[in-house]
Amino acid sequence: MTEAVMEVPGKAKDKIKVDKDNKTPTSVFTLTPSALPNEDWPLVDVDENAVSSIEIEFIVDAKKTPIPADYQSTLTVSLAADSDWVFKGKGIEYGKKSDKNHEIATSVSECKKLLALVISYNNASGAGEEEADFVFTCKEKNNGNFDSQDPGIIVKRIPN
Repeated sequence: MTEAVMEVPGKAKDKIKVDKDNKTPTSVFTLTPSALPNEDWPLVDVDENAVSSIEIEFIVDAKKTPIPADYQSTLTVSLAADSDWVFKGKGIEYGKKSDKNHEIATSVSECKKLLALVISYNNASGAGEEEADFVFTCKEKNNGNFDSQDPGIIVKRIPN
């Protein structure tokens, strides 16, 4: 089972459970960029609950059981269609402290308003927890390029 948990003090918590019958869950969010320095970019789920950190747990039966390659969690992030914002490049940029046991593949829609992040666990028999250190990258019409604060994705293997 894979479980994604988004939890921030004072903000709503969402859970996404994945097991052998549901190996590729998709969660949908809306991002609101800001051109102001050091200002949060609100990320909300379909129920309009604010989240700023995402925890994804890849759960298997035992410590030595490899994580199946088809266990992936997809996060779909959209920008308001009527805004002047679009995703820039791949939609994210990695920071310096991002670990290596996970992979995040991204794709940006042709209109550049929709970003898909597919998260998988690379180290099939590895254990532990790591942070995927990245920022969202966007461009505002007539105002230049901007990066979000680190939204933080924590990738875990359970049991570890």
